[in-house]
Amino acid sequence: MVRLSVYLPRNARALLRAKQLGGEITYLRQGEIDARNRGYSPYSPETWRAWEYWATKAGCGHMLNQPEHAHAKKKAPK
Repeated sequence: MVRLSVYLPRNARALLRAKQLGGEITYLRQGEIDARNRGYSPYSPETWRAWEYWATKAGCGHMLNQPEHAHAKKKAPK
């Protein structure tokens, strides 16, 4: 939810500005969305770093306890 609450307004502002410029807006296709989702791992070191960043920006970074699975390495795609 933190990630969504950060990026939803940011993406809305970008969309609003793009619409103000006029022209056609090309949205992601389902295949592009699926490809992005396949590469996302909620327990990866990258995701944990982002979580630490946003929690610190929100003033609650001191409340985090790094979960054991955050140390696990991301599996290579098959």
